[in-house]
Amino acid sequence: MSILFKNCYLATPGFEHEKMSVLVIDGKIKQIFAPGDTLPAADKIKDCGDAMLMPGFVDVHCHGRSGFDFCDATVEAISTIAKNKLTEGVTTLLPTTLTVSEEQLTAALQSAADYIRTPESLKGCKIPGVHLEGPYINTKLIGAQNPAFVR
Repeated sequence: MSILFKNCYLATPGFEHEKMSVLVIDGKIKQIFAPGDTLPAADKIKDCGDAMLMPGFVDVHCHGRSGFDFCDATVEAISTIAKNKLTEGVTTLLPTTLTVSEEQLTAALQSAADYIRTPESLKGCKIPGVHLEGPYINTKLIGAQNPAFVR
């Protein structure tokens, strides 16, 4: 599937330009076109009307959202977080655990693995892995982590 985004405002480090076009094929940026360039055919054409177009954000430290936490250790929690993070422009995230019991960490990791295997995972952010925030933390620098589970 190809999508051509026309009349976009593009901003990247060191580059800002109006009236640009971007060709996306199978979810990947394939080519950027300057104003006046000949544009290719596409399955879908979207006129951005000078709105800013940018790649999705990657959230490398996300405990939760929408009343759910990854340590809730349910597919429902992860699904809700992953779907709702899309509204912030996040397309990839690393679920981040707290310093909790080994049983709760195991359950959280299992629920992340279970979520990735469900059709629901196609409706939310990509989850390439999990960020374990503990339990191996310097006891003098534990911040808000639960000292009962620090090792």
